[in-house]
Amino acid sequence: MKLLNPVSLIRQVIKFYDEPESLQLFDAATKVSGVGSSALPKDLIRIGMRMHLRGLLNTLAIQSNRDWVWPFWVERQFNPRLKGFQPRSHSLSHINLTHRNWTILGALGNSHRAVVDPCGLITPWLGGWSLDCWLATQNKLHVPARQDEIRQKIHSLFPQIKTSFLAEGFQFKVRVAAIALKGQPLALVRTQITNRASESQTAHFYYSIRPYNPEGISLIRTLEFVERHIWRVNEQLAAVLLEAPNRVYCSDLRDGDVSLTFREPRANHRVVCNTGMATGLAEYALDLRPQQTANFTALLTLSASNPLATGSLLSNFNYPAVKHQFRKEWQSRLSQGSTLRFPRRKLNESFQANKMYLHVFDRGLTMTPGALTYSNCWNRDSAFMIHALDKLGFHDQAREKLVHLLSRQDNSLAFNIDVTPC
Repeated sequence: MKLLNPVSLIRQVIKFYDEPESLQLFDAATKVSGVGSSALPKDLIRIGMRMHLRGLLNTLAIQSNRDWVWPFWVERQFNPRLKGFQPRSHSLSHINLTHRNWTILGALGNSHRAVVDPCGLITPWLGGWSLDCWLATQNKLHVPARQDEIRQKIHSLFPQIKTSFLAEGFQFKVRVAAIALKGQPLALVRTQITNRASESQTAHFYYSIRPYNPEGISLIRTLEFVERHIWRVNEQLAAVLLEAPNRVYCSDLRDGDVSLTFREPRANHRVVCNTGMATGLAEYALDLRPQQTANFTALLTLSASNPLATGSLLSNFNYPAVKHQFRKEWQSRLSQGSTLRFPRRKLNESFQANKMYLHVFDRGLTMTPGALTYSNCWNRDSAFMIHALDKLGFHDQAREKLVHLLSRQDNSLAFNIDVTPC
């Protein structure tokens, strides 16, 4: 039975590979703590194991496919010409060490959260796939993660993120917010492309399904586009595109990333990729007069098991009404509690953003410091944020979470670690 102990298992693996020096290092690591295997709680081992196995997958997938479009952190961390470069040498696990500054979004009244990275990559499922938005001109494919100058800001009154850049006379903006539509949590993605040139221009806009997120690879084994509007990822409803695309193409690892062949007239609405590296794109042709704008809307499910009625959604969705309801709900919530006024506008916006995002961190009975790895419920982090809620006047919300924390105490009155994702 001793072999079932995590420390003993790791020792057996090291011995199996005949690494005496590594074994000495491992034994020293367990002894430094002074308490042996109890210094390695199984929950932390589980999180660390998952993180570094993903890091190993990153190593194998990214280094041999550097011509693919990768997320912002990979484009910076793997490029020796940029400040975020990390020498990799013999490291087996490549994880995001330099750009862990993504932003989370969530609707009021539910615990599901989406993630938006600094270049607008949207991850709607916990640890899952992502949606990227691209612009292709006659000269180049403009991918947000590769832009030298890209701007991102949070709306000063509502939890909405806007990412924008300029490319060859086009102004490209993507706004993302989390909404609840008939009780179902969704990420609302609104893309706006404006021709700022003095003459008409043609281009193509793409939604692309990506097998990764800001922490690394996320497996997509099956990808299909059905009913002219719906993306399904791993056999689950993933996204609804309000405007039907002109062309759809799905690819697997063998045929390469869709970014490598986006100009070719390939069409394929379904792909099965045993390695979990499927990618897809939905293409829209643009022909814009000077100052003319094209708008595109996508709705992403925030849960792999979202029972969304897509037919009714496509026929009845009203963007202005949904936006109005979203703003009304948040305005009502943020009008409550304490309010501070400062002589400087930036201080007012900072206070409002912190007040706003405390409610985004609120997952019902618990509060978490973010999404992805940070969606785990740590008592310490929850305590800080519950205290902030209480100080801002949201006493009922704070009380609910404090009562729940009491349920985590054991007979010794110590608080148990709970790292189950909310």
